[in-house]
Amino acid sequence: MFDLREPRYPWGLRVQALNNLVNDGSHPDAAPGALLVSAGDEGEIVNVGHHNEANIPVYLVEFQGGRVLGVLEEEIAPYGEVEFEDVPEEELVALAAALQAEAAAAAPEASP
Repeated sequence: MFDLREPRYPWGLRVQALNNLVNDGSHPDAAPGALLVSAGDEGEIVNVGHHNEANIPVYLVEFQGGRVLGVLEEEIAPYGEVEFEDVPEEELVALAAALQAEAAAAAPEASP
């Protein structure tokens, strides 16, 4: 057994997408590969779940226009934390990678 990794963000938090989010094939209302949410789009965390096998939090976020997606911590940030108009795309990619590395470092190793 392992310790449950606590979510970084609470339910009800206003967030924004860090990257363009595309359909991985799991969203029934769009073709695979279709753009679902653009980087910088805002939303609200409406539920927080947990992926047991990977021991990571999964967020259900309702984005503008009512589109609801399951996202990971490295795909969102609190609203207003990043100003997308002022940041070059390569810096956004680096920011997303840094958040991903931080989340991976914080995740405990799963026991076999």
